[in-house]
Amino acid sequence: MIRLISVVFMLFAFSTAHAQAPVLANTTIKTAKGNVSLTLEVAADPETRKLGLMNRRNMGIFQGMIFLFPKARDYEFWMSKTYIPLDMLFLDKDNKIVHIEHDVEPLTLKGRSAKQLIKSVIELPAGTARDESISVGDYVRYTTTQHVEVY
Repeated sequence: MIRLISVVFMLFAFSTAHAQAPVLANTTIKTAKGNVSLTLEVAADPETRKLGLMNRRNMGIFQGMIFLFPKARDYEFWMSKTYIPLDMLFLDKDNKIVHIEHDVEPLTLKGRSAKQLIKSVIELPAGTARDESISVGDYVRYTTTQHVEVY
């Protein structure tokens, strides 16, 4: 029994040590009332974009995820296996917010999109956009903690 526990612990320690930390984006949204600073996980490849914020039960204030796409398109998002209500900010190729979905209900398959060309999407805890006066027309700036290749 002790040997089994040791093996399980060693496997956990190995996988944790070799698990890649998420790339983060230090993000600022310039609003009419001032700047809003966020720390966002980056989803820049098909696998991380597909997983998104699924299966998470909580998220800190001023945290979220930014989905980066290789080309501008009308991308659709849904909340399958996403337990946290979210605000979704849709950005064009110039990083201007062109559409916001407020308080998106978790665990639904209803598609959400900007119905126009977008290049990235930011997901934040529900209520953040209203609480921080984030609006359509605001601009987003971000820098990543390491080089990100978008594909």
